[in-house]
Amino acid sequence: MNYFTSNDYLVFDTGTPIVGRPMPDSGGEPCPFSLSPADLAFFRQLVVEALGQAKTKGEAAVLRRMANRLAVVDGNALTSNTDGYGCADLKLEDWKRRRTRFDPLANVR
Repeated sequence: MNYFTSNDYLVFDTGTPIVGRPMPDSGGEPCPFSLSPADLAFFRQLVVEALGQAKTKGEAAVLRRMANRLAVVDGNALTSNTDGYGCADLKLEDWKRRRTRFDPLANVR
């Protein structure tokens, strides 16, 4: 699991490329895998343990944000990440909004 602070989303990484992985500009496709409630509970526990070991306010703030995102993740609604190695906790609508915000040509046909 990774957290991208600059974009505020979690990525759950399989460790190997997803077959037919998306190109770098095509994040937001349905994820080919899901996370069970037990998987998510495991990640939540890791974050709680890491929070107990945080050495700085910055570390604690990032870990609290991760805990907040994990509290609402739908393990069956993950979307592909742009690097092809994992799936994000962003919904399809979030990706569309991000493309529009970051890509001035997103709405040009």
